[in-house]
Amino acid sequence: MFEPTRIDIPANVMEQLKKVSAATACGTLMKLGYRNTFMHTIYPMSLGQKMMGRARTIRYLPVREDVAKIRPAERGLLADFQALEHTQPGDVIVCDVGFFGGWASTFGDVMTSRFKYRKGAGLVIDGALRDIGILRTMGVPVLYRETHTVPGPNAIWPWDLDIPVQCGGVLVVPGDIIIGDDDGVVAVPQAMAAEVARLGIEEEEMEAFVRESLSHGGSISDYYPPTEKTRQAMIAARKK
Repeated sequence: MFEPTRIDIPANVMEQLKKVSAATACGTLMKLGYRNTFMHTIYPMSLGQKMMGRARTIRYLPVREDVAKIRPAERGLLADFQALEHTQPGDVIVCDVGFFGGWASTFGDVMTSRFKYRKGAGLVIDGALRDIGILRTMGVPVLYRETHTVPGPNAIWPWDLDIPVQCGGVLVVPGDIIIGDDDGVVAVPQAMAAEVARLGIEEEEMEAFVRESLSHGGSISDYYPPTEKTRQAMIAARKK
């Protein structure tokens, strides 16, 4: 049986990953043989926000009456509250609600307030949110599938914490690197973090050079897709 193990990632690699876009991370992973890393139908709540952090996962299941009887004093024992109380700076909470994601909401303004206080890096919800208007004023990057006004425990149960889950059709293992922006969200396997950081930074620099070259009248066929000739031209431009 697969047992997720958290891999230590150097601080400098994490800093580099902050500069890598979701599109670049996805493209880099494809070159490295990872073809299913972009989460489908998961969209940014607000444009212009970047998310990068390590995944903490919650798996939701549908409510059944004989296992849904919980007193208010016991609410804190469920996986979502546990995730909030143990959030570390830079964590991204990833919620797998799956097929029944449209039955009720997961996070709203109150839970997100606690997450913000704990300095979490962002939320990725394969399911529904509520209180969107307030959430947009809070400055927490959120990517999600839909909205719903019904509180979660009426229909969905936060069952498991920090286990492998799916989100937008992508496997997410606790500790994976989550990169989200206006394009969507990508899961970077922990073991590939350093390589994605290295190659991703190179790709970002190359594309910046190509954009600059095209803005000065260069022919697109001379610069894109980038080749070794393009790379050498970029190196020469840097020296100047």
